[in-house]
Amino acid sequence: MARFLKSYQYGIAALQSVRVLETISARTTPPGSKLLLSRCSTNVLSFEQRALQEKGRKTKHLSKEEAKFEKLRALEEMVTDPDIKKEIEAYYEGRRRLAIMMGCDPETFTEQDVNNAIRYLLPSGLYAKDARPFLKHPLEYYPKKNTQSVDADGRPFEAGFFTGFPAYHNLVYEVLEHTRQLDELYTARKSTDKGSDKSGTTSSNPNLSRWLQHNQMQDLLKEKITEQQYKSIIERLDRLAAHPLAGTIQTFLDRYRRVVVVLQSRKKMEQLDDSGLVHTTGYRKSAVANVTVSRGDGKFDINGLSLLEAFPLIQSREQILYPFVVVDGLGLFDVKATVEGGGKSGQAGALRHGISLALTAFGENYYEVFEKANLLIRDSRRRERKKPGQRRARKKFTWVKR
Repeated sequence: MARFLKSYQYGIAALQSVRVLETISARTTPPGSKLLLSRCSTNVLSFEQRALQEKGRKTKHLSKEEAKFEKLRALEEMVTDPDIKKEIEAYYEGRRRLAIMMGCDPETFTEQDVNNAIRYLLPSGLYAKDARPFLKHPLEYYPKKNTQSVDADGRPFEAGFFTGFPAYHNLVYEVLEHTRQLDELYTARKSTDKGSDKSGTTSSNPNLSRWLQHNQMQDLLKEKITEQQYKSIIERLDRLAAHPLAGTIQTFLDRYRRVVVVLQSRKKMEQLDDSGLVHTTGYRKSAVANVTVSRGDGKFDINGLSLLEAFPLIQSREQILYPFVVVDGLGLFDVKATVEGGGKSGQAGALRHGISLALTAFGENYYEVFEKANLLIRDSRRRERKKPGQRRARKKFTWVKR
């Protein structure tokens, strides 16, 4: 009988709420809201109809949101924080009032109904979804606290607990402590003249390992850090690894390093033919240059023209001669080339690419020098296309008020 009276009261309150909402939003109701009200109005049922509905609901497969909500409800028993408990009580009270406002039964009000009700009552045109109004369970919204970092009385074990970045500050302190200990050890060894140039243990080759990347460092610390904090950590670790006695703390340093897999060298150095010539092909934009390089006195034959006749602009000539400048080989090689397609800028880039590839056959260390100067890779930059409604790629038409 008590449950029937409670259901009857819910039904009367829901009908009144629906009528008020329909009166207020008669002119501003979006197209889908009438369907929402009519759907929620069907929840105002008799006791027998609600019992049948609840029975069918138990056998129905739970949606993803409902399963998530049931999981959160199961975790409520493990909550010990009084503030979170108050938030949970406020959440259920707000959920109950929201169901009554929408004319629905609070006992059968699902997470989907909550989202639809908020979307209807508080329409928002904000682009960012996380900036729109919402109603979520406190265990889902509030960040989880690390219970292992505090004792039974709630006092933190770590000194940097209240800084917001305890793991970051602990790591910085640990690096500074190691640096101080190594300085003291180095001073003691130097004063006694015992093994001043020994590191205790052999340090790993830094060329075969690297420091953890930003996301990997966050995973290891189990804490989000800023880019500036990550750079600060790497700088401190670099200074620590450069210490003469860094080998004594190699285990600590290896925790923040990852071994780099050395792949087989992909060098493709050009070879001289029987005549002492090297034939290569260079590319830039739509220009293609077939280049032949040999030792000589610095002569150029480009489509039957000299360098000055083929490229009057000094910028183009500087680009073509740049590979010789890098290896200090001006006036030591002859170049004969045929260039097709593109303009003068593209042809100069194609020649530079082809000459760089050809010069790798004339010196053992030329390949590494050109590779560091990025002369062996085709320049993939191209002219940016014109945009519709604009004068050029970036330039806009002159704006006229009238």
